[in-house]
Amino acid sequence: MLRYKDPIPADSGFYGSKWFGNKVLWMFDRGTYRGRVLIRGRQVDGMNELRFELGRLPPREMRLDSLTARPSYTRVLAPGCYAYQVDGKTFTSLIVFEAKPF
Repeated sequence: MLRYKDPIPADSGFYGSKWFGNKVLWMFDRGTYRGRVLIRGRQVDGMNELRFELGRLPPREMRLDSLTARPSYTRVLAPGCYAYQVDGKTFTSLIVFEAKPF
């Protein structure tokens, strides 16, 4: 579940953008995988994109090294069902979640 504030508060790092969002912590098991990871996503039950990090027009993807933990932001345009696609050298995983306002 990704919960976000609607409307976006003036004191938020998302203010001035149409993209809602919240902080997400990515955690990796370094005993299982070491290497670069590409994370992308989109809405499953609609046509909206999923984006990452801060900014008025957030990036469409996020590239990470498989650190133990990496804080980030997930950004959405509307409530709904979304999925991350996480790609490494030896795997692809989907993580499905619901996004909705508080």
